[in-house]
Amino acid sequence: MKTTASIFLNTLKQVRKLKEAIDKDIHLEMDNNYFVEKRTSYKDFAEVFDLTSIDEVINILEPLINNILEERENVCENHEYIEDRVETGVECDMMTVYYCKFCYVSRKTE
Repeated sequence: MKTTASIFLNTLKQVRKLKEAIDKDIHLEMDNNYFVEKRTSYKDFAEVFDLTSIDEVINILEPLINNILEERENVCENHEYIEDRVETGVECDMMTVYYCKFCYVSRKTE
């Protein structure tokens, strides 16, 4: 749960950063900018990737996930961590995670 939730939240935060970068680039009127050439596509994109909605989802999920993680920490006394590699969802990047094989509490480093 922790690994999946963390990846989901990090992905949402990355989407938010990318959206901000695209919004900033739009106003530069750069050549070869897809959204400058296709204004209707940008409108569709902006409706799907709405910063306010992304922030609302992050603000709702983050406290819930933190509460779950605190409860999970107390499930098992002796964690036995397993190493795993997962995709971050950003440009095919991989991340190594360690999680307990009993309660699935995870950590980023050994």
